[in-house]
Amino acid sequence: MADSILDKRKTDFLLRHPELAVNHICRYYPFSFEELKEYDNELLWWKIDLNHYIPWSYEIIDYFIDKFDFNGKNEYYGPGFFCLNYGLPWSIEFIKRYETLWDWNILMYNLKLRRNPEIYEYMQQTYLKYTTPKDVKQANKIKSFGGSDYDLRENYPEIDNFIFTSESLWHGKPYTTWEEVENDTPIDWDEISKNSFLPWSIEIIDKYKYSLNFRNLCWNHGVPWSTELIFKFFVRFQESAILGCDEDTTNKNQFLGILNHNPCFPWNMKNIRELEDYIPFDELSFNYYAEWSIDLLEYYEDKWDYPNMVSNQGIIPKAFPELSQFEVMKELWLEILKRKRNAKQKL
Repeated sequence: MADSILDKRKTDFLLRHPELAVNHICRYYPFSFEELKEYDNELLWWKIDLNHYIPWSYEIIDYFIDKFDFNGKNEYYGPGFFCLNYGLPWSIEFIKRYETLWDWNILMYNLKLRRNPEIYEYMQQTYLKYTTPKDVKQANKIKSFGGSDYDLRENYPEIDNFIFTSESLWHGKPYTTWEEVENDTPIDWDEISKNSFLPWSIEIIDKYKYSLNFRNLCWNHGVPWSTELIFKFFVRFQESAILGCDEDTTNKNQFLGILNHNPCFPWNMKNIRELEDYIPFDELSFNYYAEWSIDLLEYYEDKWDYPNMVSNQGIIPKAFPELSQFEVMKELWLEILKRKRNAKQKL
């Protein structure tokens, strides 16, 4: 790859960790029918399920019918992602052709189909044939929400790395000033700690440090996050994280795993180096919002959790923007396959 747009340093890193590149290429490269057949045994089919760029046709789908996860029954691949692929040739005829294969609960999450009145009317009628009353109740929830977590991930890749939990959502009173908080009774400090509309500062947190729930504070997007703030209240963060977790009461720094899902903390090289002795790198490997670069990747190369990184949709666009080009993807794909085959021949 001497003349590649991708420089040697980046190329070498991806060749040392080819799973990162293979995951991205299978998700975004426009493989032709012939290429899909040629690389059949090399492809990550659970990523092909989501690939919008392939020139999808009945011919391709019928040929590889057993490869696609229509219904979420393949535990390894995931929950029927093929139902959410916006690049498929969606039509009533197309849906009918594979009617008995779809997971209709997941198919109802597909916003592209829901926005087509004719298709959606057909789906509502057909849905009842393949579901139970419990499923119908769930579908009504989906309808009221206007989509699903999976659907959002297709439109906004960063959603892949945000955990939706009741813990992260604010359900309290709509306070916007601390005077309103102080004049109310009783005060729900657990909910106050998640309220991003209040004017937060280090001084305010210090004032209320014995009342706030520091675990919940980690979810708060309104806090002026910095390493200075974390170290000032480090013990409070540790204590609160342990008290709020039933799983692992030995990891005192698990609050940084929660903070990992907060896009408002500046996860840059400087801050990561300051916190490196406390950071759970398996969690950080999954962080979409970090300022990913080849410098950061190489510096902590032996600490990353690469299986987690494979699912992180933020790494390649930020650290390897050259891989947005199809010719670079193809060149790297062929180099990875060549090295893999050479390694097999040596065995």
